[in-house]
Amino acid sequence: MFSNLIDPLPLHKSIANLGISIESVVIGKPEDRSTWRIVFAKSATDEQKKTAQQMLDAWDSTEKVTTKTQEDRISELEARISKLEEQIDRTVQKAN
Repeated sequence: MFSNLIDPLPLHKSIANLGISIESVVIGKPEDRSTWRIVFAKSATDEQKKTAQQMLDAWDSTEKVTTKTQEDRISELEARISKLEEQIDRTVQKAN
């Protein structure tokens, strides 16, 4: 179900680091680049949109491809939740 996912975060960060206002980078079907798009913030100018679109068009996602099963993703999320719970517990203990 989650095989061959492409992580859009590196591209999102690259675009945002240029000061281009975007909400997200959306990868529809990984194998179909025509389903990839950028959701721009209202403040993005036409020139910024053009630059970001060029970055998306030129982006080599082959290094961003991962193979994860649904179980792998669940395990990762559970580990992150556990760490957050530990941080919350430590914060509460310090406050008491």
